[in-house]
Amino acid sequence: MITRVQFYDLSGIDDDRIQNAADQKPTFRYGTVEGGNTHETMKRNWHRMHEFVKANNFFSDNISAGIEAVRKE
Repeated sequence: MITRVQFYDLSGIDDDRIQNAADQKPTFRYGTVEGGNTHETMKRNWHRMHEFVKANNFFSDNISAGIEAVRKE
């Protein structure tokens, strides 16, 4: 089995791949813990990012579940 490791050199929170994730091919995916500090900050400051996560239900129950979801991706 060949394992593929991906690395994205993101410029920061304003990187186009994050701000316009749905426009990327394949879609650039990210999520957060629903109701957590990152989620609340995203709702207040980065509306497009919040709508993307919400529309795709990219929420994890906790940090460990989020890490496991990334590992399985």
